[in-house]
Amino acid sequence: MSPEHKKCTHLAQVASLQPPKLSQSVHREECTQCFDDQDTSLGISVCLICFNGGCLSTERHHAQTHWKKTGHLFSIDVKRVRKEKDEKSVSQRAEGSEPPLKMTKLAILEEREEDKYDYLTSVRCWDCDTFVTDESSSKIPSLISSILTSPSSARQSEVQAWEEEILPCEHTLTLDQLPLSAQPIAEAGHATCSSCDLTSNLWLCLTCGSLGCGRAQFGVTNGGNGHGLAHYQATRHPVAVKLGTITPEGNADIYCYLCDDSKLDPSLSNHLAIFGINLSAQTKTELSVTEMQIEHNLKYDFSLTNEDGKALEPIHGKGLTGLRNLGNSCYMASVLQTIFALPEFKERYYALESARAQDHAEICPEPLPADCVECQMRKIADGLLSGRYTNPAPSHINASSHAGVTDPTIPAFQQGLKPSTFKTLVGRGHHEFSTMKQQDSEEFLEYLVSVLRRDWKKRGGEDPTRIFSYSTSQRLQCTECRKVRYRTDENDVLSIAVPAIEKGKDPQNEKMLYGDVSLIQCIDSLLAPEPLEDYHCPSCKKPVVAAKQTLVSSFPSVLVIHAKKFQLVNWVPAKLDIPLVLPDEDVLEFTEKHFGKGLQPDEEELPEDEPAVQEASLPQFNENALAALQGMGFPLIRCQKALLATGNTDNAEVAMEWLFGHMEDPDEPIQPVTSSPMLGPEPSAEQISMLSDMGFTSAQAKKALRETGNDMERAVDWLFNHPDDIGDDNTVPAPAPQETQPKPLTDSTLLPARYRLKAFISHKGPSVHSGHYVAHIRMHVSASSNDGKEDASMDLDSKEEERWVLFNDEKVVKADEESQWRLYADCQGEPLNIIISGNSDEAVLKDQETDGGLRNYWLSFDYAGECLGQHAGSQQAANLGDNNGILNETDEIRYDYNDPQLGANSGAIFMASSYELPLTDGHDIVLNGYNLGRDWIIGNITQTNIPTLNLTNSSSYSGTTSYGGYTYSTTVKYVTGLLNNTSVGINHNLTVMTSSSNATDGFVAVLEVKITEKPANSADLLIPFFGWQLPPLLPLFFATILPLISL
Repeated sequence: MSPEHKKCTHLAQVASLQPPKLSQSVHREECTQCFDDQDTSLGISVCLICFNGGCLSTERHHAQTHWKKTGHLFSIDVKRVRKEKDEKSVSQRAEGSEPPLKMTKLAILEEREEDKYDYLTSVRCWDCDTFVTDESSSKIPSLISSILTSPSSARQSEVQAWEEEILPCEHTLTLDQLPLSAQPIAEAGHATCSSCDLTSNLWLCLTCGSLGCGRAQFGVTNGGNGHGLAHYQATRHPVAVKLGTITPEGNADIYCYLCDDSKLDPSLSNHLAIFGINLSAQTKTELSVTEMQIEHNLKYDFSLTNEDGKALEPIHGKGLTGLRNLGNSCYMASVLQTIFALPEFKERYYALESARAQDHAEICPEPLPADCVECQMRKIADGLLSGRYTNPAPSHINASSHAGVTDPTIPAFQQGLKPSTFKTLVGRGHHEFSTMKQQDSEEFLEYLVSVLRRDWKKRGGEDPTRIFSYSTSQRLQCTECRKVRYRTDENDVLSIAVPAIEKGKDPQNEKMLYGDVSLIQCIDSLLAPEPLEDYHCPSCKKPVVAAKQTLVSSFPSVLVIHAKKFQLVNWVPAKLDIPLVLPDEDVLEFTEKHFGKGLQPDEEELPEDEPAVQEASLPQFNENALAALQGMGFPLIRCQKALLATGNTDNAEVAMEWLFGHMEDPDEPIQPVTSSPMLGPEPSAEQISMLSDMGFTSAQAKKALRETGNDMERAVDWLFNHPDDIGDDNTVPAPAPQETQPKPLTDSTLLPARYRLKAFISHKGPSVHSGHYVAHIRMHVSASSNDGKEDASMDLDSKEEERWVLFNDEKVVKADEESQWRLYADCQGEPLNIIISGNSDEAVLKDQETDGGLRNYWLSFDYAGECLGQHAGSQQAANLGDNNGILNETDEIRYDYNDPQLGANSGAIFMASSYELPLTDGHDIVLNGYNLGRDWIIGNITQTNIPTLNLTNSSSYSGTTSYGGYTYSTTVKYVTGLLNNTSVGINHNLTVMTSSSNATDGFVAVLEVKITEKPANSADLLIPFFGWQLPPLLPLFFATILPLISL
């Protein structure tokens, strides 16, 4: 859209235009209603009245729409053009020139905008459809300068402090140091690890002064060999400091091995002085752990290579656009990618073909689109789903092209979209999501749902979040009078506790290993009955044991499951690496036993509970926060006062700050209060203010917070569910009668309710406060979506190819099937260590017992589908490398002790051979059991004692077996290269691997089987294979062998 160069009739108004104030956001980087930005061919038009940014495209014309809606006449067009780099300026530093700057806060020096870009600007008058030149008004240059020099809205919203909040622990506060017997510690850069020659990433033991290198860090430079950890394991000295991170101000990386987390050492100067280290003379020369985490997050390639180290394939197209990391924003990106893969969200917010999309831009009630939730959700939907922004990043084009020819070997990753405006708006006013700190993705999903529902209540229309809603029915029954009560609750997320079953420590790193846990088992445990001790039955008039059970009374369209795999260590959540096993085919089924039907005709309802006797007592203090404050040395009375003054929540830090500000207050005793069924901990003024800003009265805010234990999100939901409650606290109302029947349901109550896994969000990292989130989404992807261009013909609902796609910030790739399968199941696999070659006779490859088929061949070397009644087992799957993806097993066979009559009615199969203990010992794999199980079978076939520990790549054997009149000649060759020699990712690896060998030795036994004799009355068997040929060494069939014998 190019205005004519004619005289503007509104020049007199230019003089009244004012530059932006520091408090105003200048949206000069991108349009507030789409992701067209200042780098596009037309650039961005910034309003000179409200500083809104709008695109200039004729298709979307958001800048023009803004003018028509607001009447703001003048705007400045901003287009950014990257400068061409001078080759000499980027060459290596010349001899004798100045050295580079020393590392200060971060080892990431950002190039200045003016060094990288030129800006093309012009001021336009929309009403006159013309440009206003410098000659027309002397104020034009100053206006342009004010826009270009003002911090952009995205930059204004960024918080510069990336660090986690680090506190002291009991081990840093009570550190015992040993006298130094060796020489003083050398300066960073000159010291070396006591066990190797590394001179960087060195950790000084603050107990004895030993120097050890750090752990190996994937994706981070300057890793180590783990000798610092080894020193702790040998001595149990808990605290270490990283050399090179110590600053004169007393900052440094302190790590407590006992707490397994970064900590603060308030006495660091004194602790270092014992080893001859003068704190004031230190200079920072290395990346801190936080800076390494930032480097990791910015450069992290989560599962961007497959098991063979090959780069995964980037894909582009509609629905395949990445989101750039704004600084620990991966939790938000993963949630957005997931919800916009759902049809309901695509229909609600992505409607370019519908008139309502443009209509909203014209009638939006908010003065600025940046302040409208609806506008920003539509902007995200358009960015992710339209396919307009999936082009490769400019850095890829520059790096992979030479003389106009693109190098196809360099992955064409996207530049990705920056959801800065969305994050600023949604996180506004929230004490966590408004920061740049790492957050929990499940908590953000629930918070986003509440934001969308508030917005929906204001403007009406469709509520896409309803797809997550379901009802639970809580049943309470007195075990003596047998009367019952029902209560119905609305939920959006099914939170399950994953039990931690310890299996022992990994001998390599002493990390605790946990046993597999079934997802179905976790859900059944959640919905199982549980006793309620000392329940005062209103019918029996005495304390009794009641039975409480929660069941699902309606099922959502989309079920969100939150697997809680952490435990509190010193009141700090610690992540547990517990394998969570999904059901067969990723299909979760709810049946009659999970369904709550409400009060039945043969049940008698419990009367309402009597109001509790009012007694004067002290308030109930938050136990966690109270213990934390007392642990810091504050008196009990002061701790209690601080908690009451700050909302009586888990946040001990806020209470501690209050204590420091009221050190002169007298220690007067706290007066008892009369308890009330509706009185909980006193809400804080900040919480009440936040709810009041949403339009609720102070009385409503107080009551909602008290009713929900001061949980802000639950309080908001409570307020919307109780719109007629004015929050009158003068009298204690009688308890409202509980509903005996579920509320009218909009969700399904049909049984069985089946759900298939659509997406999962994964967290990488040991701490719940850091790490990295990615999303795997099952979707239909066009075969042409990897050409690096917009795939306009791609239909997300097509049936061309269903596969898993990995969304890792701006990187969108086809997920490696085998690693993805292991990842989302979060469990370990068993090695596929026997192959029956495709060169074998076709009859042997046929899954049948007649005509010399596969099952008859099994029987010839004493294996059957069942042995002693043992046949059941959960179905397994594997990727056989034949481009058919993950395939389910065919059968399971067991040693039959030379008696074929013991085997019948085959059940499920596994995909590997193993030597297991008896059923009484839990079928655990014996020491070296995968390799022994493989060689047991080969030994039976060839009548040879296979030397498991001395196999080579040239080991070969042969033998003859017979059964049912058929004789089989089998040649066996052991090969490598098909299976890794590893313990990583191997099931039962703790009990299987030995001190000198991994759980699997990497050898695969390849069998070629020929039928040499047949019964006299049998005919030659010709089996059609539908036009395709079996290539040599095709991994057609794998079997797990369960000898069921103990050594």
